[in-house]
Amino acid sequence: MVRALTTFANVLPIPLLTMRLVTFLGLLLVVALCFGCQKKEEDVTVTLEVVDQSESFWTAFAPPQEPLTVFLPTSRVYSAVVDSCRRHRLTPEQLQEATLSQATLTVKAGYGQNFDLVRQLTFYITSEQGERMVLATLPEVPRGATVLTLTPITASVLSYLCPGQYYLTPQVELRQPAEVLAQVRLELRYRVQGRK
Repeated sequence: MVRALTTFANVLPIPLLTMRLVTFLGLLLVVALCFGCQKKEEDVTVTLEVVDQSESFWTAFAPPQEPLTVFLPTSRVYSAVVDSCRRHRLTPEQLQEATLSQATLTVKAGYGQNFDLVRQLTFYITSEQGERMVLATLPEVPRGATVLTLTPITASVLSYLCPGQYYLTPQVELRQPAEVLAQVRLELRYRVQGRK
């Protein structure tokens, strides 16, 4: 081994050999740093909580001998996803998934200040392009309740949030033929994940 190094050193002058060795080691260091930084950036996952709120006036009428399940007026919701992205230095294109984590419905006026007239409740989310899916449900509304916690779906709703606005359509099944007039507030909490 010593003889091989001596022979190699005899072929190349010492300064040239040292210079090539330093250059080679420098290139290795640069490549390692580049791959290290790239891997670090790819591994950074950011989780946001986006809270959207909507207030609307519900009006529905189910006369006797008619179906008790009715669709209520659709409302537009402006999503806070864009503002949340800006605060976390993300773009909507960097988002990967969004799921509804909590849906809370509160009656503000009407119904005798509770949801007694409603048996079941389903919210549909609709995009600007007309795509629609179930967002949250409550199969059995408890009597006397003024605040309802709905069960969210588990599917991703990212495509609905990213444009910055979407539409919500409530479907209710009434307990009996009646006219429903109420002002309600809906709060939706989304868990959104993205990569930097």
